[in-house]
Amino acid sequence: MMPLILFSMRERYSTNQYERDPNETYANLLGNYQDVVCEIKGLKLRHGGVENDPELLNAVRTFDEERHRIHLELKRIGASLGKSENDIIADIRLLEKSLEEYGLPEFVLMDSESFYNLQEPPFADDKLAIVYETGTQYWSDPIFTNDLWTESKDKPVRRKRGEALAKKLGGEFITIVDGNTFHDTDAYYASVVMPKERLMDAVNMIRKYPDKYRIGDEFYSDKDREEIKKYLQNEITNIQRRLEATKENNEHIKKTYGVENQDGGEIDDNNESERYNDDNDPDRYLRSGLEHQKMLEMHLEDLQKLATE
Repeated sequence: MMPLILFSMRERYSTNQYERDPNETYANLLGNYQDVVCEIKGLKLRHGGVENDPELLNAVRTFDEERHRIHLELKRIGASLGKSENDIIADIRLLEKSLEEYGLPEFVLMDSESFYNLQEPPFADDKLAIVYETGTQYWSDPIFTNDLWTESKDKPVRRKRGEALAKKLGGEFITIVDGNTFHDTDAYYASVVMPKERLMDAVNMIRKYPDKYRIGDEFYSDKDREEIKKYLQNEITNIQRRLEATKENNEHIKKTYGVENQDGGEIDDNNESERYNDDNDPDRYLRSGLEHQKMLEMHLEDLQKLATE
């Protein structure tokens, strides 16, 4: 039976409420998301792991399904508010800890407790991070090594400016990778890490030199835009090559092994034996290959859209 808390959440924050007040509903859903994540963490903490307990594992999965549903709701509502996927990720991680009150709405703040799946904090408690760039990993079948990420189209410029600010402040520019529970995906945060007391120094520096440290097209030079254009084209070319190689490999499997199941049917994520075992089975390998091909095609489409914006 689904926990009562999930029923109350769905009743209170129905999907059609956002048409009336999207900002309020978005904020409520962020709180809901945090509540569900706390429930998952609490189950793991109280029971010292859930992998060997089917009942607890099912409870965690139930909460995680709700977490995923809320994430989808946030994406839909966020789109009506002009938010990108990366914006939503940052909101989820930090909720309302941003630099908007200082006139710098493109930046969010993270502290050492802002990460969910790290065994050790990425930096000391007396430091904080200004996030310059984020990305999320595409889901991938376990047979394949997944190195595809949804990333900002201006990634190289963001990183260059973040590195420059870190150097100016005597801080660090680091990339922190944080996992997402039961979704086989990670998120990363390329950030300027500095002592908390240097926050206003950073704010003043960014505001004084927006052409050096702020992010957004209105702050970019023609040279910056050309760098972004070149970066996207290189990424597109790289993915096109990998896609062709994947297609060739899939055809090779079909011809070599005479695999009958060639439709790339979806793998049952709830069937652990189907998802994680029989990696040497040609049929299973082909299905994974076709899934990987679809992921590459999706990533290529995303990159091509970014290149035309």
